Amino acid sequence: MNGTERIYLDYSATTPPCEQAVRTFTEACGSVLNANSAHEPGRETAGHILVAGDELLSLLGLEDREVIYTSGATEANNLALKGCFERYYPKGKGHIITDVMEHSSVIAPVSTLMDRGASFDMAPLDGEGRVDIGALRGLIRPDTLMVSVGTVSGETGIRQPVEELGRMLKAEFPGVIFHTDATQAPGKCDTDLADADLISLSAHKFYGIRGIGALIRKRKVTLRPQVQGGASTTLFRSGTPPAELILSMTAALRETLRDRERKYARVRQLNERLRVFLEYFDGVTVNSPANAVPHILNFSVPGIPAEETQRWFDREGIFFSTRTACARSVSYSAAVEALTGSRDAAARSVRVSLSHLTTDAEMERFMEAFRRFMTCGGKDGADYGV
Repeated sequence: MNGTERIYLDYSATTPPCEQAVRTFTEACGSVLNANSAHEPGRETAGHILVAGDELLSLLGLEDREVIYTSGATEANNLALKGCFERYYPKGKGHIITDVMEHSSVIAPVSTLMDRGASFDMAPLDGEGRVDIGALRGLIRPDTLMVSVGTVSGETGIRQPVEELGRMLKAEFPGVIFHTDATQAPGKCDTDLADADLISLSAHKFYGIRGIGALIRKRKVTLRPQVQGGASTTLFRSGTPPAELILSMTAALRETLRDRERKYARVRQLNERLRVFLEYFDGVTVNSPANAVPHILNFSVPGIPAEETQRWFDREGIFFSTRTACARSVSYSAAVEALTGSRDAAARSVRVSLSHLTTDAEMERFMEAFRRFMTCGGKDGADYGV
């Protein structure tokens, strides 16, 4: 690193906790106790959790749901998939439909469930990386248990047609459970998830503190718990409720959604500026469609593996990802390969993710560094006189 100020362009991996979340957490540490305790302080803490959960659902525009608190979206996705499979497989429901754009915490549980008798299909995508609803409809069988399609792709920013998909499933296949991993959605797009049966969230993706997430459940859907033993706020996930984290998550969502139009416009401006800049470089291809959420911009660099690009910028104190942060063991982006039809482009793709916190000065430094990077072909700048 060259000693200059660090630049963070990896907000889709995690966001810094906002002041409101930190303050709420800190204050709660001195005032809340174990919500499982029968004494008055325990009952008061349980009441605070109930109020926070109701506000969380209200902020999301959801009604008559249960909030199952988890350690994050990875646990929520595992609970949704494994919990439903274990509950409904004995009744003849073992077929799962998902898509290649999904996070590894969806794909990996599906793979595990296949060893236990599940079958699955990958829903085809259209030319812009969105699930083809007509083709997905044709995959549904009498034994189909669940359709799991994420709201926003964490690698490409593609927004899936979850509203349309939810309406189709509710109208035509009411016995099929619809799960969506909405981790990347809050603050990035307005989405109506009224027809989703299970919704996964993680606070650290919307300026909350790491270690808390949720699976939001329609009450008609039951699950087999994956964490058992001891009371909690729910039958479906045991353990002492982390009241401080729960309250801070609601505070983070409240702040994320405050003044969202201004924040969105700011990120859109940054995204458009970066897209125009990248057009000047021969062979650089932007993989994120124009209608993707502006917070995520995926592009491929000619002739240079993604890991080498990332390492070069890392030395410059500029930080972004090659894929999702949870997919480091994979040598290329399956999502980008599905979108572009090219494994080579997928192996050279990187993801810059932006925030309303991103400054013009940070963008200038990134673009200046990118010019030098392209001039030296990804090699050490000292060897090329740059």
